[in-house]
Amino acid sequence: MPEFANSYEYASTYVNAQRQDGIESNFAFTDEAIEAYRTHSNPLAYPDTDWVDMLIKDVALQTQHNFFYFRRNKRSPLFCFLGCVDARWSIQVV
Repeated sequence: MPEFANSYEYASTYVNAQRQDGIESNFAFTDEAIEAYRTHSNPLAYPDTDWVDMLIKDVALQTQHNFFYFRRNKRSPLFCFLGCVDARWSIQVV
């Protein structure tokens, strides 16, 4: 799994790229915003959420239940199938 930049790294790198492109004002992030990302002083306005960590867990669970019955007509035999799968495994992140 690749390492992603946090909010502070992204904002400061983005502004540095804008400066290298010749933009001298109206940056995407102000210095105050970048500092707030760095210090986590206002997490509601300047969040730093690690979505990969929140959404991808080390264990994946799978359950499946099947029930099927079939009869062509009243004289044919009744076929009935019942199945259950309960699988647990871990995802290895390389």
